[in-house]
Amino acid sequence: LDIPKTVLRKAVSMVPAEFLGYERGLRVLDMCGAPGMKTRQLIESTMETPASRSGLLDPTARAILGSGAVVANELDGRRCCMLAHHVLRCRSPAGLVVHHDALALPHLGGDFDRVLCDVPCTGDGTIRKAPQLLAGWRPNRAIALHALQLRIACAGASRLAPGGRMVYSTCAFSPVENEAVVAALVSRAAGALEIVDCSQELPTLPRRPGLEHWEVFAGARHCKTAVDLRDSEDAFQRGLDVPASAWPPPPGEPAERQGLPSALRRCMRFYPHLGDSGGFFVAVLRRVDGQTLPQNFNRFDCDAAAPGRAGSGGADAVEREDAVEDLPEDAVCKEALPTSQKEASYASVVSVQKTRDLIDNALAFYGLEELPAENFFVRNEGEARNVYLVSDGVRDALNTSPEVRALIAGVRVFDENRFLKGSKCSLRLCQEGVHWLGPLMRRRCCSASAEEFLRLLEGTKVNFADLPSGSELRQELESLDSQGSVA
Repeated sequence: LDIPKTVLRKAVSMVPAEFLGYERGLRVLDMCGAPGMKTRQLIESTMETPASRSGLLDPTARAILGSGAVVANELDGRRCCMLAHHVLRCRSPAGLVVHHDALALPHLGGDFDRVLCDVPCTGDGTIRKAPQLLAGWRPNRAIALHALQLRIACAGASRLAPGGRMVYSTCAFSPVENEAVVAALVSRAAGALEIVDCSQELPTLPRRPGLEHWEVFAGARHCKTAVDLRDSEDAFQRGLDVPASAWPPPPGEPAERQGLPSALRRCMRFYPHLGDSGGFFVAVLRRVDGQTLPQNFNRFDCDAAAPGRAGSGGADAVEREDAVEDLPEDAVCKEALPTSQKEASYASVVSVQKTRDLIDNALAFYGLEELPAENFFVRNEGEARNVYLVSDGVRDALNTSPEVRALIAGVRVFDENRFLKGSKCSLRLCQEGVHWLGPLMRRRCCSASAEEFLRLLEGTKVNFADLPSGSELRQELESLDSQGSVA
């Protein structure tokens, strides 16, 4: 009852994840997951949970463990906790929340089938719901974020498997944050990435095509007017360091080989007045089979750290004294986690004999032999106070990256049985994970009538003798040979 099944969201904010084309069983990477609603949207698409033992949905271990993996990353400590909160409430074996710089992610089991890059942006597409943003808006904010956005997009594309799909999105209008980043990304990929035409996907959703040409303006807090910058040389003469990728791709053979700038019309702009909602920019890219990314794809001329997200280099796009002031609050990263939140190392129960014996005993006690012990993990090696069930995708990510800084992995299904010392099993079922285990349990799984179920939900003590003598639930409970949890 503490899990909200209905979450109020702007329809347009769900668009990037919809265009990702997620399918059950795939590996998905959310590069900048906070606050977590898009991650939650992706995880919920994996949750075809067995609804009952009657087989309304496939009640097999393979259906659970093959649900894929949704890896959500966030560097900012406060926002990472918000992300973990949303993923935790999904209670899915396919969820994994990590706390890393998006530009230096661990291996995490290899390439991903889908990558979502919903990057930090100026957020001027949300002015309808946050009108205070208009008072602080200035052109330099888009320029300050351009380099960071391009680096995150390149890092995401480098983790994309051949044939995979990547979505680059912002809730901003400036082409410097949108088409300019996509054009630079495609140009750097040298044929390994292509912009996908999604005009036939969600056809009833009102949109406009991406821009082929745009101007670049500069103006900071103390400027009364914005300056139209012709090119990077003009910016340099004015004392600004603006990367050449902020302007439309220059005409010539290199751009034409990538279909630029005409291919930018495949990008999608969602304006507030079209759908009576917020503003968004979405570009869908595909990793071309048989094409490899250039060796310098992730290499940038300037690698100085920025005052934004760690190692972003975004401050080099504007004057140094204005860099911090021109970055939006959400783009200024405070990496440290709050003191109440701790990262954990997750270890497979099979890595330590003590935990392996505990889980083997629990699987036999509850009749869960169908589930492999390798998909159960514990926080902090050697302890088994909490046991988590993870999908095959999350298992592989944790096993191949022991250095990963994880906050959430899978769903808690067992915890230490501290109150029934006379039980034959040292682990008891957890409420948040029992809906995954219940359909697979061959022992200690009972049926109750609606009246009995309501009585149990009241939270008062119920003795066996209080149940009707002909009750199926009473008969099943009295036939159990040991104290312990029952589903």
